[in-house]
Amino acid sequence: MHPTPGDHAMGLRGGRTLGFTIYGGPSGSPVINCHGGLLSGHDVSPADDLASSLGLCIISPDRPGINRTSRLSNQGLLPWVRADLVPLLDYLELGTISVMGWSEGGQYALAVSLALAERVTKCAVLAGCPPLDNPETFKGVESPRSCTGNSRSTNAIRGARSCSRHPPARSILPRNAHAVLLARATGRRNRQRERTGSMAADHSGRRSGELPRRRRRVPRFRGSLGIRPRGSLGAGTYLPRGRRPFGTRIVGTPVG
Repeated sequence: MHPTPGDHAMGLRGGRTLGFTIYGGPSGSPVINCHGGLLSGHDVSPADDLASSLGLCIISPDRPGINRTSRLSNQGLLPWVRADLVPLLDYLELGTISVMGWSEGGQYALAVSLALAERVTKCAVLAGCPPLDNPETFKGVESPRSCTGNSRSTNAIRGARSCSRHPPARSILPRNAHAVLLARATGRRNRQRERTGSMAADHSGRRSGELPRRRRRVPRFRGSLGIRPRGSLGAGTYLPRGRRPFGTRIVGTPVG
């Protein structure tokens, strides 16, 4: 069976739904993509054209509770292989496959290689993390002392373990959500730094007298209105800020 590129969905046992996406050439060598954490099967979309040129068909399923895939009560690495991936391979009538995974998906790629050793010919792990559902992973890093006092590392580890125990809700983020959020956060930090720097420079300049005192330009009054500033000040005269002409005179009317 040669699936067409794009988004697909199939039914699973127990009324669950499995969503997956096909990239590259439909008749190419099948490669199962295990997406990264907090992402979906769309994370490999930038490699669509490259996969086609290399003669690869990338099959990228959404893990339980993410995007179009239903939650799985028995959440774990090997249960996911048996409950989701094996039915997908049978549905697509695939024999031998290659598997890849990056970040959190690396542990899933290794689980596929272990559980389906007779079907997996190649396995690639890119910047993979250790299995989050294995208690041995977090031994020795539970206390802040083991993290050399780094509270951020401790919180990240605890958060990762919490995510592994509680599957995330269905993702509704666009494909490039992480890039957009990162760009927004970076721009916000840069704007804040520029604003802080300009305020500090303005404050120091006023102290030392380097910056000139702000002045206000008196607006030009059109002669047709017959309005002139009081006194000898004419149009275009600069006045210090806060010192405005208090009186005006309309031509042809008495003053007093």
